[in-house]
Amino acid sequence: MQRDAPAHGLPGAHGGRRLTWRSGRGGTRVAVIAAGIPIALTANIARVILTGYIMYFFDSQYASGTYHTIEGLLMMAFGLSLLRGGCWFLDQLSSLSDPPSP
Repeated sequence: MQRDAPAHGLPGAHGGRRLTWRSGRGGTRVAVIAAGIPIALTANIARVILTGYIMYFFDSQYASGTYHTIEGLLMMAFGLSLLRGGCWFLDQLSSLSDPPSP
């Protein structure tokens, strides 16, 4: 759901131990929060496609109830891994623009 997109981006923007780009740069925090929207859309589109695939090629009982809940949890993990990948990318990008320390 699109309204849940900031739920993924806000914890990622708040911090992590090894995210060097987060100190003093508000623009990258905004980038992480903004990335939550396309990440949530991507995860939900993948979930809809997977549910349709399961209903078409298998049995519709596997696309509802507990199986549907498990599928949603897996898609949340997928979305969070995409967010972590985005944070890694921002970290790599900021290390290119930082001057070397003496």
